[in-house]
Amino acid sequence: MNMLTPKKLKYRKAFKGRNVGRATSGDNLAFANYGIKMLENINLKSNTFEAAYKVLNKSVKSYSKVWFRAFPHKPVTKKPIEVRMGKGKGAVDHYVACVKSGNLIFEFDAPSWSDVERVTAQCSAKIGRKCKAIMREVGGVFSGSDIYEN
Repeated sequence: MNMLTPKKLKYRKAFKGRNVGRATSGDNLAFANYGIKMLENINLKSNTFEAAYKVLNKSVKSYSKVWFRAFPHKPVTKKPIEVRMGKGKGAVDHYVACVKSGNLIFEFDAPSWSDVERVTAQCSAKIGRKCKAIMREVGGVFSGSDIYEN
C-alpha cells in the first residue's frame, strides 16, 4: 500500500457520491506563503497525490516544509475481473481525495515566484488536471495569473 492511506475509518466501504460544485472551504492559504490550487473537480487517487507530493518535496525540501491540504480518505471498491453481477460490493482497491475546484492541495514556501511556477507546472503534469499557483500578500491573497495544463 501507499504511504497515503487513512489509519482508521468509521466505515470500511463508502458510497460513490458525486464531486460537483466549487469549494466553499479550504481555498485560502493558512500555513505558508504559496499554494497549489485545483481548477477542476477531481477524485485524486492516493498514488497520484503521492507522485505530486514527491515532485514538490524534491524541489522545496531544502528550504521549506510542505503542508497537505487534502488527503485521500475515501475508499473506492472494485470487483475482480470476470466476476458476475451481484454477490455484494467488491473489496477496497484504493483511496481517493475528493478535491473540488478552488481547493488547495498543497502549501509551501519558496525563494521566488519562478520556482513556484515551475513546481506547479510539474505537479499539474503529475496530476493531469489544471492547477494554479497562488501566493500570500500582506493585505490578503494574491492569485497568480498563470494556469498550468497537462
